[in-house]
Amino acid sequence: MPSAPLLPTPLASLFFFFFFFFRSRGGGIAEAAAAAAAGDPAAESGRISPAMMSSASDAAATAALELQESGWEELRREARKLEGDLDVKLSSYARLAARSSSAADAAAAASSPSERSSWKSMEFEIQSLLDKLQDVNDAMSRCAASTAPTTSVTQKLARHRDILHEFAQEFRRTRGNLSSIREHADLLSSVRDDITESKATGGMSPRVHLLRERASIHGSINQIDEVIGQAQSTRVALSNQRALFGDVQGKVKQLGEKFPVIRGLLGAIKRKKSKDTIILSAVIAACSIFLIIYWLSK
Repeated sequence: MPSAPLLPTPLASLFFFFFFFFRSRGGGIAEAAAAAAAGDPAAESGRISPAMMSSASDAAATAALELQESGWEELRREARKLEGDLDVKLSSYARLAARSSSAADAAAAASSPSERSSWKSMEFEIQSLLDKLQDVNDAMSRCAASTAPTTSVTQKLARHRDILHEFAQEFRRTRGNLSSIREHADLLSSVRDDITESKATGGMSPRVHLLRERASIHGSINQIDEVIGQAQSTRVALSNQRALFGDVQGKVKQLGEKFPVIRGLLGAIKRKKSKDTIILSAVIAACSIFLIIYWLSK
C-alpha cells in the first residue's frame, strides 16, 4: 500500500514559494547593509552625509572669495587707470601754470577767452577724475571690509589713498597758483588801462589809487598766508615731536614693566639720589647752624 504524501501538492508549492521569496529578500537586505557599511556611494545615494554638506559649504565660500578677489582686482585696475590719467592731466595742468607764470603770458592768458576756457575744461576734467578715483577707493574699502583684510590688502589700499591725497593736494596748489596768476593779470591789465586813460586825460583817476591799494592788500594777504602756513607746519612738527617723546616714554615704561631687575635698579638709583640729597641738605643745615652759633658767640 503506497504511503500518503506529507502535504497536499498545492500547499507544498505555496510553502516553497514563500520560503524562497523571503530568503531572497533577506539576502538583498543583508547585501545592502553590507554595501552601506563598506561606504558604497550607490548604497548611500539616498541620503546626504555631513561631509558632503561641509564640502558644499566650503565650495560656496571659495566661490564667494574668488568673486570678491576678482572684484578687488577689477577695482584696482580701474584705480590704476584713473591714477595714470590723473598724472597725465596734472602734468599738463602744471605745464600750463608754468607757461602762464610770466607777466606777459599771464596778461595774454587773461585776455584770451580760449585760454580761459582751456583752463576751465582742464580743471573740470581733473576734478571729475578725482571724484571717480574717490568713488573707486570707497568701493575698494567696502570690498576689503567685506572679508578679513590681509596686511597686503591694507597696504595697497593705504597706498591708493595716499596717491589720491597727493593728486588732490597738487591740484589744489596748482589751481591756487593759476588763480593768483589770473588775478594778477587782471589787475595789471586794469592798471595799465587806467594809466593809459589817466595819461590821455592828464591826471590820475581815483580808480588807479584804489587798484594800487587793492594790490598792496593782496600782497599783504599773501604774506599773511605764508606766515600762517609756516606756523601750521611748525605746529605739525611740534606735534610729531611730542608724539615721538610720548612713544619713547611709553616704551621705557613698558621696558621697566617687562624687566623687574631694571625697574629695581631705577628705583635704587632714585633712592640713592634722594638719600644723597637728604645728606647734603643736612650737612648744609649743620654748617649753617655752626656758622650762626660761631657768629653769635663773638
